[in-house]
Amino acid sequence: MGVLKGAADLVYTFRFIRMMVMKWENWDAYKQGLIDEKGKRIKSVKLDTPEKKSAYTPFVRLCANIKRLVSKIPFGKTRLGVQLCIETAMKGKRAWWVAPTFSIARVGWRDIMMAGFDLAEAMGVEVKMGDMVVNFPNGGFIAVKSADNPQRLRGEGLDFLVMDEAAFVKEETWTEVLRPTLTERKGSALFISTPRGMNNWFYRLWQDAEEREDWAKFKFSTVDNPAIDPEELESAILTTSSASSDAPLPPFSQCCLLYTSPSPRDQRGSRM
Repeated sequence: MGVLKGAADLVYTFRFIRMMVMKWENWDAYKQGLIDEKGKRIKSVKLDTPEKKSAYTPFVRLCANIKRLVSKIPFGKTRLGVQLCIETAMKGKRAWWVAPTFSIARVGWRDIMMAGFDLAEAMGVEVKMGDMVVNFPNGGFIAVKSADNPQRLRGEGLDFLVMDEAAFVKEETWTEVLRPTLTERKGSALFISTPRGMNNWFYRLWQDAEEREDWAKFKFSTVDNPAIDPEELESAILTTSSASSDAPLPPFSQCCLLYTSPSPRDQRGSRM
């Protein structure tokens, strides 16, 4: 049963991710005339056919609300992580955002904080600046942490975890500290990172994910970011020595790994 639940969670989360990165005009709800080009519901159009009802389910409505909420955040892996953290907290669950250093953690906190302030009036969300925590009235929360002292990350059971710039976090921080926090609550994790070559644990995990049922992997190119000038990106690539033709993961890509716990006794995610 645990394996089936893990597989279902993985499919659900992967579908959510797909909706988040899809352009509004490619949504079935847009094609049915139910939402406009910014994802806002067109209330004059009724859900009066099976096709329209299928195109605008409660899940689709949730995706649309979160996508619109975080639209101010630049496209990329950070936006994706924030979207999934918000989805988790809105269900009354616990989410952490962990980065290799405090300064990098503050980058993620800036976007989470902005989303929290946007939700404050409508949902009664509380933003605690000093603690870098966003509390939801249903008990859910998003907490931002630094991995510079892994021992401080022990203890609390989590439903969802984002490991930002995972390639720059020590392997033991995942295997010995963070992975156990997901066991009790059968939590999931999203690893987002720019590549760091082949000689590191994140690359090995990237390779292993191909054969694991409880993992999924996907990659965005920096070229996909509409906020970046293509000419500036081309110049940066030409002047970056690490951008070699034989590099398996280009330095100007954004890599994501998604892990879903299949059962509380399955510890495959804690082994490399």
